[in-house]
Amino acid sequence: MNYLFMKDVFRAFGFEVTKNRNLRISLYQAICHLKMLGFKPNVIVDAGVASGTPAIYKNFPHTKTILVEPLIEYKEYIDRILLRYPDFIYLQQAISDKCGSIEFYLKDTLSGSSEYLANDETTAKRIAIDSITLEQIVEQYKITSPALLKLDIEGSEKKVLLANPDSVKRFDVIICEVTFIPKLNNAPSFSDINAILTDLDYCVFDIVDLRYYRKSHNLFQSDVVFIKNNSWLRLM
Repeated sequence: MNYLFMKDVFRAFGFEVTKNRNLRISLYQAICHLKMLGFKPNVIVDAGVASGTPAIYKNFPHTKTILVEPLIEYKEYIDRILLRYPDFIYLQQAISDKCGSIEFYLKDTLSGSSEYLANDETTAKRIAIDSITLEQIVEQYKITSPALLKLDIEGSEKKVLLANPDSVKRFDVIICEVTFIPKLNNAPSFSDINAILTDLDYCVFDIVDLRYYRKSHNLFQSDVVFIKNNSWLRLM
């Protein structure tokens, strides 16, 4: 349908439609932007894979990628990813501040399963899962710059970042799912994560995939892209 015709239709109802090619609203667009600027990681750590992060895999299909996902319930999705990207590495562990075993709350819906419980949570099943630290991953796979870290670990981001600051600094780009109004007890907010990464000399580069509470429509979560303060990406 003709763009100008659509503008006239919406204008008749009091809306103005404009084109904005610079607006990025999704993680896929954010990754495409990094790629367009010339960022090409040697290695990617995708912590908290769940059903997958295609925005990353599609842009960097040949990059050494380490998938970190503790729940066997997501194995079907992991198998599909590995079928398409057979060189990816799969660790069936949770990334945490300690290695060994940690207590985890498995939700019926799987989504949102975490080390933390929500105030109104009554049905989550408490289980023990194997864990690994970021430091172990960095050393085992000899991670060097340029590297990308994605953290979507349902409230455990703070403890991982604080436990392994030197390992964190190995990554040029960090993508974190952040929560603005946390529902999980003792889970960090965006302010907490931003303060930690600011202390580690990172800054916010992009904010995408904004999600809102259904009832109140208050801002709930988003994916935030952090880069180093001295990154050449800031100069483009």
